[in-house]
Formats: sequence, C-alpha cells, structure tokens
Amino acid sequence: MGKLIGLALILLLIADSAAAWGARGHHIISVVAARLLAEDVRTRETLGLQLLEKEYLVSHVSNLPDVSWRNGDPEIKNKNWPTHFVDIEYLADPKQKLDVKLLPRTMAEFKKAISTNCKQKSPCPSGEAWPEKLRTAGHLSLRIEQLSDRLLDSFKNLARKRGKGEFPREATATVDEILVRIGLLSHFVGDISNPLHTSINYNGQLSQQAGIHSYFEEHVVNALDLDLIQKVFKQVRNSKPFESQIKDRHQPKDTLDIIHAYGIESHKSLEMLLGIDRKYSILELSGPMKRSKRRPAHEVAKHYEAYTVQQLSLASDVLKHLILEAWLKAGQPSLAGYRSYFFPLDVDYIPADYLK
Repeated sequence: MGKLIGLALILLLIADSAAAWGARGHHIISVVAARLLAEDVRTRETLGLQLLEKEYLVSHVSNLPDVSWRNGDPEIKNKNWPTHFVDIEYLADPKQKLDVKLLPRTMAEFKKAISTNCKQKSPCPSGEAWPEKLRTAGHLSLRIEQLSDRLLDSFKNLARKRGKGEFPREATATVDEILVRIGLLSHFVGDISNPLHTSINYNGQLSQQAGIHSYFEEHVVNALDLDLIQKVFKQVRNSKPFESQIKDRHQPKDTLDIIHAYGIESHKSLEMLLGIDRKYSILELSGPMKRSKRRPAHEVAKHYEAYTVQQLSLASDVLKHLILEAWLKAGQPSLAGYRSYFFPLDVDYIPADYLK
C-alpha cells in the first residue's frame, strides 16, 4: 500500500510538468528570434531574411521534442525526459551565490557536484545509480550546448559548400539541416526560460502550489491576447535582455557560460512567478495527494502577462545570440539564394551524446 501511495504521489507531481512553454510559447520564441535576425544589419541579407521565410518550419520543429519525442517509443521518451530541465539546487553549493564559474561544465563535473551536495545533505536527487540520479536532476544546460555545437557544425558545412558565387544546389540539404537544428535548439533554449525547468520545485509542490506547471505555461499563456508575440518582440527591442541580463551581469566567455547565466537569471525569477500565482490564482493550497485549486486561467491571465513577456523575451534574445554566435564562428556563410519546399513533419531523436 505504501508503494502505491508513493507512486500516486509521484504521478501527481509530474503529471503537470510534461512540457515547457506549450506550443504557443515555443512558437513565439522561434518566430521572434527569426525576426530579430532579419532586422539585424549583420545578418539581414545572408541569414535573417531566409529564417524569416522559414519561421513556421522552425517553430514547428521547435515543438517536436514535446510532441513526437514524448509520445512515441518508450525508450526515447525515457531518454528525452531529463534533457528538458536542470534543477540547479542539485548542482550549486547552497552556501555560495549562484555564479556561472561554479556550475558544472561536463558530465563528470555534474556528477561531482551532485555527489558533493548529497554528502553535505544539501538537495540530493533520488535514485541509487547515476542514470536515476541524472533523470531526477536533469541536464538541460548540456543539451543546449550539444545542439549549439551541432548547429555550428552545420554552418561550417555550409561554408565549405557555399563559396562566394551563386547558391549551389548541393548546399540545399545543408540549409534544410540548419533550419531543423535551429528549431530543436529553440525548443531547449525556450525550456530554460520557464523557471520551473530550473528548480526542484518544478510543479510548486514544495510551496503548496502543486499544479502550477501546466497551469502557467499552457493555460495562462494560451489565455493571453493575440498581441502577445508583438509585445515580446517589442520588449526585446526596447530592453535588449541578452545584453543587460546575460552579457553585462555575468560576462560569459563561451557558449556554456551563456547557458549557465541564462539558467541563473531564469531560476532567480521563480519566486516572482510563485508570488503571482499565490496572489491572483490560488484558491486553496495543495497538500499531500492534493493539487492546489485555482481560478480559471482566463480570469487571471492579465496578471501574468508582464512576467510571461519578460521570460519569452529573454529566451528569444538568447536564441538569437546563440544562432548568431554559431554563424559567426563558421565564417558567416550566406543562405542567400536558398530555395526549398522542405518541411519535415517529424525529425529523429538526437541522443544526448554528452552522457557517454
């Protein structure tokens, strides 16, 4: 009986935490990043306008990790799960301020940080063996680095094929691949901007707010007005969140530093989200085996709008800069002249090779 109760409690806690932003949020992040690159003078003619033409392909692919990868082969579903979050409390020293320099950069460092916290009786992921512990802790930061590296490889491949003349037909498949890889990168970059994907309090269960995960990222976001995407675009233009929140505050030296800084900024915003939920949505706090009772999302969505725009803006700007960084490192290969009817309904799962 005790095991059944424990299993039921686990299912209660994770049932609402299966996605990141929902389809609308991931779509917005992909489209806004494409639009930002299309208006950037450095990328407009040779990268941005081509992404603008294919923004719906990119946004479609950005939702596949939450659709096909989570609803098909059970083995893929199991492997895919921990790539969507990273619970920072398992990795950071609770006695020190969060700092990009102190977060793990390799899987070996991940395991060392988790082991240290477990020995110090700090937050320790459940499970006896490392696969179980890593499934609890998540490793989203390394997933984003992996996909950023793959995008860089594709841009380099295009640079080798492209040359300086007219767009060669044999390079078409390479640009098709670039678009898919940008879409996949967009998904996982988007995941981190939801602070519930950076914390052990991933569904509000530790603050008596169980059920907040899907309530916020899907129901609230879907209840916001149709001008949400325009508000996100304007917010990035006006506040330049990558510059102010990532570059100026954390001074990242490489891609993984950017990802860690981004995760820290998102994690720090969790209490703001929980506060909005407590103030405007909660009717009855959760308890053992019981979710919180909340007002319907459409009645309170306006109170979440500023926060939602803030987080989606940061995600869009970070995505833009990761794409830009990979393109610049590859030598700025031009996509001008690319023409294709390519539109993948699905893409193959990409194994997390950093686990080896």
